[in-house]
Order: sequence, then structure tokens, then C-alpha cells
Amino acid sequence: MFRPKALLAAAATLIGVSAANADYLTEQAILQRNLVNAGQSAIGPVPGFVRLDVQGGAGYTNGYDSAAPAVGAHAISVFAGPAATLRDSSGAIINPAFLTGGNNINNLNAIAVVNATITGVAGPLVSVQNTVGKLYLVPTSTGFNSGNPATWGNLANAVAVYDLIAPDNVRQGNINATGALFAANQVNNFTQNLGAPQQSQGRVVFGENPASNLINVTTFDGLLPGQVVVPPEGLFATVAETIDNPASAAYNIDAADLAILNAIVAASGVGPGFFATGLGAAASDYTPGGAPGAGAATGDFPVAISGEFSPIIRVTAVPEPISMAVWGGLMASGAAVGVIRRRRAAQAAA
Repeated sequence: MFRPKALLAAAATLIGVSAANADYLTEQAILQRNLVNAGQSAIGPVPGFVRLDVQGGAGYTNGYDSAAPAVGAHAISVFAGPAATLRDSSGAIINPAFLTGGNNINNLNAIAVVNATITGVAGPLVSVQNTVGKLYLVPTSTGFNSGNPATWGNLANAVAVYDLIAPDNVRQGNINATGALFAANQVNNFTQNLGAPQQSQGRVVFGENPASNLINVTTFDGLLPGQVVVPPEGLFATVAETIDNPASAAYNIDAADLAILNAIVAASGVGPGFFATGLGAAASDYTPGGAPGAGAATGDFPVAISGEFSPIIRVTAVPEPISMAVWGGLMASGAAVGVIRRRRAAQAAA
């Protein structure tokens, strides 16, 4: 049987609905698919979460086609961090076993590879537009070590894969909310002070590969007649990163670490197909210098990173007068009734 959201998405596809002027809505979801690691018993679905928090992570950025940050040049970044908590709409923690060390799964790690174009340089302040990227959720049976990429997990074991998707307005679970929570021009871009260890924030949207089917949105707050879901579902990431010391043990990349970073980028298919060609002084090498902020000269630097990942759907309107005909068809199929019942049940429980 088709799920209501599948019928709504199918309607959008059949009539050729444009995604222009669409909005991403953060919604409640269910961690749908069971996770199995190293032959252990499966972990059941986790319903009712609105946010997955990643903390204590690390990232490495290499400006690979320019000796110094310059407008039009490019940078490849690899980020990773362990999923620390799942939270419901009240902010309460609803951790399943794999986030607390149970079932032989010590971590569910988020690993992201992002290629960016530099759009502005003002002294040590560098602005970028993220253009292509991948996000993987990977269960591991080892503890996470920010300075040891070998502990991050194998992309081949990913239980979900996401692609960077087009920026648009992001609203907090209601298409009719006053103003966007974040406007489209605040999404998929980032400004970092490369000359000082200051925290910067960025926002990124990822769409889930349909074959993954790990996270399924279960509410459709604000979905009205004439509005349809445009696939794919995904994750909206709010990321905080701080330049760190490339000479510290936690962020000191050696040849073995570089080989793993290169393998991650190559497997993702993002950007140039490698993270860095070496650890020397060539423009394509990773050359972060020996102190926090030294990367301002080369565009190469490590960061401490954390993030909040919220499930999202994308909603747009069917052009009139087709919209009411489509809505009527969905009503007849029972799909829209299911959506309305869920909304009423949610309102009654509130």
C-alpha cells in the first residue's frame, strides 16, 4: 500500500510541479530501519524524534586548486562526528541503544564530504558556497577519535546516504509560519575566520537517497489542500565549527590519515576525487601550518565541529486549478485523510 507522502509526491511528479518557491519544513520523524552491526541483534525503529545531535567531531579543509584563498577557487572538506543524542519535540532525549554503547554499536557516525567555491575573501574572513556534497550515517563498533580517521567508519557500511540539495527557505514545521526560519540565501553557504580560533555557523540541506529509507517523516504540519511534498526527504544541518590547532595530537594529519581522507573523498565522488595530493607545499597539498589560524595563508585548516540534524520535507503548491482536482483525487484515495487524521491527533495530544 502507498504511504500518503508517497502519493502526494507522486502527484507532484505526475503533473510536473516545479520546486520553485518551495520550502523545507523541519518535521517529526522515525528512525525507520533496524541497525545491525557485527552479527548482533537488530535495534528497533526509534519514533518521534525531531533532531539528531552530533558532538565532538572534527573536520579538515584543503584549498586544492589555489595556493591561497581566492574568489573562484575551490576547497574540499571532510567532516565527521558521533551522533550523541536524539531529541523529541520537547527537547527530551530519546536515545536508542546504539547511542549509549549497547548492542556492540558504540557510535553512529556522521561523515560528510563537501566541495565548495570561494565567493568572498576579506582578510582572514573567507566565504564559500557549498556546491556538491555527500553525507553518510555509519555505525561502528569502535570509539570515535577526531584525529584518527580510521575510527570514523567505512562508507561501505553506511545505513543512509544523502546528497547536498538546492538551498531554499527552511521553516520550523509549518508552511504558514510568519517568515522563514532561515532564508534560502542563508543555506548551503558559510563564512569562516581563518585567522583566529573563532566559532562560525553554517546551514546545509541534504536529501536522502531513496534506497536508504532510514529516516521517515511522520508528521505533515501545515500541509494544506493544494500543497504537495516534493521528494526527497532529508536533513537540515546547523553546523558550528571552530578553527583548531593543526599541530595538536587531535588534529595532526600524517600520511596514513591522509590516505584515509583521500579514500573517503574518492568513494564519495565529490570534488576533485581526492582530499590532498600530499602534505607538502604544493597548492593541492594539505598545508595547514603549525598554529591555529595559520591556514589563512593557504586555505588549509582543521576544525572542531558539532551539528544539529533535523528531518525535513519539501513542500510546494500545485498550480490552480489543477491543485483542487489533485487534492480531490487524494481524498478519494484516502491518502489525504490519513494526513488530516495525523494532524488532528497531533493537535489533540498537544
